Amino acid sequence: MIIAESCGAILRHARDGDLPDVDRVTIICYEPIQESYVAMVGEDCYEAVRADPELTWQERKTGQVRRLYSEHPERLWVLEEGGLIGFVTFELRPAANLGVIANNGVVPEHRGRGLGRFMYRHVLQHFREQGLRFAF
Repeated sequence: MIIAESCGAILRHARDGDLPDVDRVTIICYEPIQESYVAMVGEDCYEAVRADPELTWQERKTGQVRRLYSEHPERLWVLEEGGLIGFVTFELRPAANLGVIANNGVVPEHRGRGLGRFMYRHVLQHFREQGLRFAF
């Protein structure tokens, strides 16, 4: 289901067949964040405190996205333009009146075009339509 279009890019609900591409985009987008985090805390500290030490960071991060999709497939939206170029996940916490934007990214060669803002704008609109007052 298409959610919105902007400048040739389509934001839509993810499908099962998108998951390998979502994994690829997740790793591309989160690699610099991961490297920065390890550099900030140091390799020894990172190894001592990281969650799920039996998993690589790539397995852990893509696993987060896949778990959310398996539980709530409607909460993974993908951005495509001749292929998958971005994605956004979110949580709805109605008891707290809160929507949370979670894992998301746009591949480097498509950054700077406002596509992240485009995805966020539509997720925030979805939060409003769900009657939520707060967003994080």
